[in-house]
Amino acid sequence: IVAWTTWLGGAGYQRVFDFGVSDLGEKQGNSGKSYIAVMPSTGFANGTGLGAEVAAPGAATLQLPSPQMMNNRPAQVAFSFKSGESMELLLDGVSLIKATTSLELANIDDVNDWVGESQWSKDNAYHGTFDELRIYSVALNACQLHTLLVRGPDAP
Repeated sequence: IVAWTTWLGGAGYQRVFDFGVSDLGEKQGNSGKSYIAVMPSTGFANGTGLGAEVAAPGAATLQLPSPQMMNNRPAQVAFSFKSGESMELLLDGVSLIKATTSLELANIDDVNDWVGESQWSKDNAYHGTFDELRIYSVALNACQLHTLLVRGPDAP
């Protein structure tokens, strides 16, 4: 998943994107039940900058924290997920953090596929702009993402 976006700052836990389902199903709820989310700012213990989180029923919630900030500038944000192997968070074609996972993409119940919104109703909406969002059927690596960065988003 690749987004070209400019985040204008604000409260933590805003979502670049959040694909999943809340505890209330097809609407925002009191919590996310199953999701993949990327946030420009978090409160994660090991990094309060750009971060990602993956949750699935019966599995521990996985966090990818980083100290990298992306506010007030155009950025390419990417989340690469290899089912049953790994997940990786990248900013401008550079890997920030990678972790192993036994989760499969099929474990995520993607009822609510939101750009700029959260499964949790108390999170603020994304304060920024989007140039483009792409979803690929394969996990892109840093080299492929760098190539996309150089090419940029598609012209309108």
